[in-house]
Amino acid sequence: MTRQDATLRGANGAGVPERWIRPVCLAALAFAWALDLVTPQLFVVAILFNGPIALSSLALDSRFTRALVVLALAANVTAGYLNGVHDGYRWDSIAIADRTISALSFFLVGGLSIATQRSAREAGELLARQDRIAREHGVRRAIEVLRSSVNSELIRRAFVREALAPLGADFALFYAFDPSLDAPTTYRATHARPAEVEVTSERPDGAVVSFLHRVSARRERIATISHTDAFGRLLLATLGAPYAIAACAIEHETIFGTLVLLRRDVPFEPHFDEGLAAYVDQAAIALAQADLFVRLAERNDALAHANAALQERGDIIRDIVYALSHDLRTPLAAARLTMLQARDGAFGPLPRSLSGHSRAFDRVERRARAPGRNAAARFALRIGRRKHAARACGARAIAERRRRGIGTAMARQGAACGSRCERCG
Repeated sequence: MTRQDATLRGANGAGVPERWIRPVCLAALAFAWALDLVTPQLFVVAILFNGPIALSSLALDSRFTRALVVLALAANVTAGYLNGVHDGYRWDSIAIADRTISALSFFLVGGLSIATQRSAREAGELLARQDRIAREHGVRRAIEVLRSSVNSELIRRAFVREALAPLGADFALFYAFDPSLDAPTTYRATHARPAEVEVTSERPDGAVVSFLHRVSARRERIATISHTDAFGRLLLATLGAPYAIAACAIEHETIFGTLVLLRRDVPFEPHFDEGLAAYVDQAAIALAQADLFVRLAERNDALAHANAALQERGDIIRDIVYALSHDLRTPLAAARLTMLQARDGAFGPLPRSLSGHSRAFDRVERRARAPGRNAAARFALRIGRRKHAARACGARAIAERRRRGIGTAMARQGAACGSRCERCG
């Protein structure tokens, strides 16, 4: 009996179990027939046959109601005939008319009972649709709650807590395969206290672990636990509920855990697995996204540590290169300054024999300074301190030749000119 049928029984049958409706109707019909046999011919009690017919509407079976109408007609005819036989084979016309009216009432009550059953069936279908729509809205709200977080622990707690109301479960258990399948972390929530989620790391019972291994090996998205097999009965006894259904949270090749829903009063509806599958799939996606965020955060931390190590190493190399370049360029700069002073006569006239040596010194000094300058430039480019490499430019030499050509004429007029290259300095 589904939850929809239980609602109809409570509304129409005042809680009368279905298995008692048919026997009660047949017993009432037999009692009315026996009472009709022992009463006088003019005291027609055949109208009592309408009671079982009306009561049959609670069975929600139109064929049973039609069968009762036929039995009531047969009982009415036989009772009338036996009453006439008892009165010396004399049948009163008033009694015949009364029984004819009673027979017509059987058809009327039977038709109303069948119409009532049809209306009850349509009402049940409407209730089922409304229940399904309400469940879909509840599942949608629960999914929004799951998507509102990227923390795996919060998603697992919300996964168990939000499954109670929209899916109509009395208990909800989520066995998260963390750290392993043999020792899962258990999240438990109850309909009585949905806001409290109990988390335990204790190993579940052996039957539960065996069930988790089976559904994980088969990758079953929906698994119904029933009483038809011994293992199912053992598992239900371990879980403490007569009705249970399980669903695996699977995303691609990763199984995050198994959700188990339990009910105490009514079994799960025939199409219950559709809403459950949609809810579990979205929960698996949320768990996968949370796991992805964790991996990305760990990778970002690793990259940050690597960048910090590279920056520290670059600073050390920069200091070494700058120190070597300084140690190389300082004596060369001092020697060049001394040579320039000697050319300008700071130390007296320069012998002609040293003129060739001074030009050779210039060439050697430029060659000696080039490796240090180039090494510093390459390192600056490598660590990002400079965006463009210095490159030799011929514009300065050309401008210098032009300046020399016009410099004499401008000097006669009392003017001066100079040349400077913005790129070379």
